[in-house]
Amino acid sequence: MSTEPSTSWIRRWERIRRRLPAINPVIMGHPLHALTTDLPAALIPIGFAFSFWGRMAGQPDLEKAGYLNSAAGVALAIPTALFGLADYLQMEVDDPAQSTGFTHGLLNLTALGVGIASLGGRSLKKPGSRRGVWLGGISTLTLLASAYLGGDLVYHRGWRVKPIEREEIEQHRVPETVHDEDFVLRRVPVNLGH
Repeated sequence: MSTEPSTSWIRRWERIRRRLPAINPVIMGHPLHALTTDLPAALIPIGFAFSFWGRMAGQPDLEKAGYLNSAAGVALAIPTALFGLADYLQMEVDDPAQSTGFTHGLLNLTALGVGIASLGGRSLKKPGSRRGVWLGGISTLTLLASAYLGGDLVYHRGWRVKPIEREEIEQHRVPETVHDEDFVLRRVPVNLGH
C-alpha cells in the first residue's frame, strides 16, 4: 500500500500553513492557550453538573446556576480555541504531535458546538431543558477526552513547553532568570535512613 496520497496531503497542508500569518499568542513567556483552558474546562462540566442536579431535584435555581456556568464556559472557550488554533498552526507538518493536536482541536470544536447547542432554547427565565442537560453531558465528555489529549501534547510530547519558551527568551528578550530554573530537572536525593 502506497503512502503517496497521505504525503501529497501533507505537502499541500504545509504549503497552506506557510502562507498563513505567524501568530504567537504569548504573554510574559506563557502561551495564552494554556492559560485560558482552565476556565472553560471547569465551567462546562460544572454547568452540566448543576443542570443535571437541578433537573433531577426539580430545583430551578440549580438549573439557573448550570445555565450560567455553561454559558460562561462556552463564551470563554471561543478565545481559547482561537489561541489553540494559533498554536497548532505553528507545528511543523512532520511533528509527531500533529495528529494528536488535530484530534485535540477537532474534539474541542465538537465540544464547543454541542455546548452551544445545549444552550439553545434556554435562558435565565427558562434555564432548564432535558435536551440541554443531555447535550451538556455530551459536551462535557467530549471536552474531557480532548483535555486528556491536550495533557498528552504538553506533558508527554513537550509541545509549547521548553522549545517555545527558549525561543521566547531569545526573540522577546524575556529575562532568562524567569524561566531558567524551570528547565532543570530537580532531583532530590533520597535518604534511605542513613
